[in-house]
Amino acid sequence: MTARRRSALVCSTLIASAVGVTALPAGSATAHAERVAGQSSAVAAAAKPNCKHKPAAEPITDYWRFVKKGAPPKGAVLRCGTKKWGYRHFSKRWSKSFERNISKTLQAPKRIIKNGNSLIYCRKYNTSNTKYYFKVVYSTKDVPGTSTGDTGIITSTWDKKGGTCDRA
Repeated sequence: MTARRRSALVCSTLIASAVGVTALPAGSATAHAERVAGQSSAVAAAAKPNCKHKPAAEPITDYWRFVKKGAPPKGAVLRCGTKKWGYRHFSKRWSKSFERNISKTLQAPKRIIKNGNSLIYCRKYNTSNTKYYFKVVYSTKDVPGTSTGDTGIITSTWDKKGGTCDRA
């Protein structure tokens, strides 16, 4: 192999790897799709997002959310947020399974409850003969404390029997 060919190969390999890293950030909604397509789970590991010194409105990742039957899905942004909403609100519960539950709940909810400027996405899980719902609350207007028109995920948590999702 000539030096010119080797340098061209090295350059194209570096470009391909740089594009791959940018195109599939760990823990993104895209990474979930890649895992389903056969990628290893190490590629799609849910690394804790770095929100240190970042503003509340800073987007972390984008999920697809179900809108209505027959309509195309729309984006659902998870932002850094504050202690009252967004990633910082539930960062202590963050894990691979927590992120996977957010993604699954937004993509295929059992029901969607409209509550003022929020949509509550609910997905049923059966755990140890007990019915649980995982819920994701999505703001359709300004996220709390902003007036920029930024929408996004406010909170996400397990909802036990008799909770918001069960009563609707």
